Amino acid sequence: MEKEVERRRNIRAPIDVYMHIAVVERGGVSFLLRADDFLKLRIGEVKNVSSHGVCVLTNDFEKKWLPALLAGRIQIALQFKVYSYKDPINAIGKVAWVKENEGIGVRYRYTVGIEFVDISLADQERLRHFCLQRGVKKREV
Repeated sequence: MEKEVERRRNIRAPIDVYMHIAVVERGGVSFLLRADDFLKLRIGEVKNVSSHGVCVLTNDFEKKWLPALLAGRIQIALQFKVYSYKDPINAIGKVAWVKENEGIGVRYRYTVGIEFVDISLADQERLRHFCLQRGVKKREV
């Protein structure tokens, strides 16, 4: 049996916190978004985090946005707290992948991988430190 290759660049840490999500237009997708799409704060749950991105569980994505999200024309503003730090982490991210969850009793419709494209060095360092303390190292499956 062949081993699955781990594609992650960084150590990830499991975390169970809620986050606020807002839509950020990067150009050419105004026809997909209404004014209230920009103003509405959406809620997601962070499944795991690294210093370069997060895996988010959410119900608050419009299916019609998916091509623009995956192409990076719509980006996501994120804010969430990490247990041991007082101030929240703030970042802008692009959607790297989306998995639609189906079945009876599914709590969240989407699992979304988001790569940070704009995060302060201080927030990135806090996440790196958190992951080193609590993280799951890269592994061969």
